[in-house]
Amino acid sequence: MCGIYAQFGSFKLNDALECLKRLEYRGYDSFGISYNNNEIRKRVGRIKLFSEEENYDAIRAICHTRWATNGEVSLANAHPQMSSDGKVVLVHNGVLENEGIIKQTYFKNHEFKSSTDSEVIAELLAYFLRSSSPLKAILDVMDVIKGAYAILFMIKDDNNIYFMKNKSSLIIGYNQNSYFMASDIYALPHECSYYKHLTDKSYGRIGADVFLSDESRFLNFDFNYEFQTPNDVMIKEIYEEELLALKLKNNNNLFSNKTLELIRNASELIIIGSGSSFYAGEYISYMCEDILKKRARAFLPTELRNVDLYDNPIYLVISQSGETADLINAIDNVNKDRCILFTNRKNSSLGNMIKNVVDVLAGAELAVASTKSFNQTIIAAYMLFQNAMDIKEDEIGEYVEGLRKIKNNFEMKIPKLLAEMDKVFYIGQGYDYIISKEGALKLKEIAYIPTEGYSISELKHGSLALIDSRTTVIGLSSIKNYMLATLNEVKSRHGNIFYLESPYKGKYLGGLVLARYVQLISYYTAKEKGLDPDHPRNLAKSVTVI
Repeated sequence: MCGIYAQFGSFKLNDALECLKRLEYRGYDSFGISYNNNEIRKRVGRIKLFSEEENYDAIRAICHTRWATNGEVSLANAHPQMSSDGKVVLVHNGVLENEGIIKQTYFKNHEFKSSTDSEVIAELLAYFLRSSSPLKAILDVMDVIKGAYAILFMIKDDNNIYFMKNKSSLIIGYNQNSYFMASDIYALPHECSYYKHLTDKSYGRIGADVFLSDESRFLNFDFNYEFQTPNDVMIKEIYEEELLALKLKNNNNLFSNKTLELIRNASELIIIGSGSSFYAGEYISYMCEDILKKRARAFLPTELRNVDLYDNPIYLVISQSGETADLINAIDNVNKDRCILFTNRKNSSLGNMIKNVVDVLAGAELAVASTKSFNQTIIAAYMLFQNAMDIKEDEIGEYVEGLRKIKNNFEMKIPKLLAEMDKVFYIGQGYDYIISKEGALKLKEIAYIPTEGYSISELKHGSLALIDSRTTVIGLSSIKNYMLATLNEVKSRHGNIFYLESPYKGKYLGGLVLARYVQLISYYTAKEKGLDPDHPRNLAKSVTVI
């Protein structure tokens, strides 16, 4: 879940760091840069540009922003990592699966300076470079290491930047004067002219004498984006939801004929996603059965099994980033022609793998917590099913009005109370039950409060034992149910209760309106506790390692 960036040409160090900063959603534990002849500067914490006196000229640089997967957050574990002989400096995104075997085989008596698996790869490169050319050393290393990786490295007294890649995203771009490499298309500067996603097991170098083992063609770089990182970005993204929903509603070219054909001819659907994308998938599975009258089930990528029980299903793949590693791994053996990808990142690894893509039009989502992309994915699926069944009426206008009503009438007493709680439960039924699980995830990741989401009756099957005066239960309701009876049981056991009713009771999107409540609750509870809702601890926006 780290971000890597490289540049070859003529530039200032801060030019490279500005590009790296666009990858900070992948990790913000530490950052570093190596430039020119393997000089290294790195720091713990968020990316900061150098002062004017330190903003040196450079002709080559590799950069890294870290999310700690192997080794604690420390300066020693920050990247770039250097080999003990000083010959190799390296940045790495991925996980080395056979680190222990490599250490025992090649470095039994070697004392490593960091706790990272990346340092092991740097030492391995230096080991093979003693007897091989750089490209041959890369092949030797790729024969030894196991796992997903994107690696950039430089060699002392060698003016090139080298790379190798397998199952972790790595993009190369260029213009008339410079070459660029990055984990994500967002990091490529606007002056880039051409780019491509590198294929697995590809390797090569950029510099005066370029070599690419990947012979696939470059594409015109016409990716227009505005990438800013303002403060309080999460609340801004929540309040974009009305405009974005109408943007979907008014788009007449959202679905290809092939995508509509797949849905119409499907006997059943398998929906795959992680985190908020999984809960969006569960919501979509309910809509699929209600609208299409076809069996549907949502799976976590690591639980995707027994699919041979399904009758040649269509796979709906959900990834906000398009780079979710466990999702990429899960669909390796799936027929990609029977996949439909829902994402707001068409120019991504999954967008490159799957031909049938639905752009949910959420734009760049920078806060770690998924908000607008969650809502947009569900609305896009709703529209797809309506289109496939040739149903003309829709609920999007009423959904938008429901969001506005919640914005204008949100009760700040809820987050003020929750900030003092030891635990919280959301409860709901049907679509509201799915939103209760999404709300629980939001409160855990942003406000660090142990929270669970339950179907109404399930609170009594065990968890009622946890109710006390430092517990709050929040009921979510867009349908008629026996919610109040359950909340009264909580109250009689000294628990705190809130009842939140959707201002719109539509059959399919009435429950989704309640997502506005749970998003605002998590945001304002975090603020009440003095936390940063945009950058929660231990988390990164895009999970690019398994």
